[in-house]
Amino acid sequence: MEYASRVKQIGIYYGKRDREYKNSKGVVKTVLYTFFVSLFLLLICGSKLFKSEAGGADGSSYRYLMLICICIFYGLFNSIETVCNEREIIKHEHRSGMYISSYILGNLFFDFNICLIHATVTWAVVTVRFFTNIIGEEWFLIKIVGYWVTMLLVTFASDAMGLMVSSVVKNAYMAMKVMPFVLILQVGFAGIFMALPDLVSWISSLTLSKWGVMAINDIVFGSNYIPGDNDPFFTCWMALLLMTVVFIAISIIILQSVDKDER
Repeated sequence: MEYASRVKQIGIYYGKRDREYKNSKGVVKTVLYTFFVSLFLLLICGSKLFKSEAGGADGSSYRYLMLICICIFYGLFNSIETVCNEREIIKHEHRSGMYISSYILGNLFFDFNICLIHATVTWAVVTVRFFTNIIGEEWFLIKIVGYWVTMLLVTFASDAMGLMVSSVVKNAYMAMKVMPFVLILQVGFAGIFMALPDLVSWISSLTLSKWGVMAINDIVFGSNYIPGDNDPFFTCWMALLLMTVVFIAISIIILQSVDKDER
């Protein structure tokens, strides 16, 4: 590879992923896979999703948590093996002049396309299924767009988190071992199922699941149904974007020492 500026290298790694994805008919596989997962989601959503009259007491937040966790799974699954599968290649190319930031951003920008497919297909399935609940709501068009943006931001942030985990672990086997643990943390520490003890309550603010559920709740009800949390959806979106930036920064920092890595 001819090493050039950081921007050009981003394009090189983006193009590499794009060719691999197209050669494997990735678009068709991604659409079908997401569609069937979304259908499975409908089995556990009940009939009152996105209906503000449902209130918070009927378990709406639990259903939104399932929706958000599926988006988190999409993002993690996209990227959690990306870096660890190519660690030796990264080491060699970094010594030859590759910028770590270009490698990470090239993969991230391409992954955005996959996240867009995941979020859009899932959003389309649940919106069609619960359209009768949504259409009767005030500002229903804005709400529909809000659901899509929330799912996209959660999926993309999860993809960035997957890149971070992939930069830390030793190999793909370890990455897949870690992924269930990460998902469990997202569910358990979201603060949805139960109030967390004061000692660990701060961890909730570090989970994508909490911000995703809070955003959906605020869009549906106009206020959150998580005790003590009343941030509007726009604040939740900003939190998701900030966490995405942090995950990418950590990935780049960790991989800067890849030359010394003996794994």
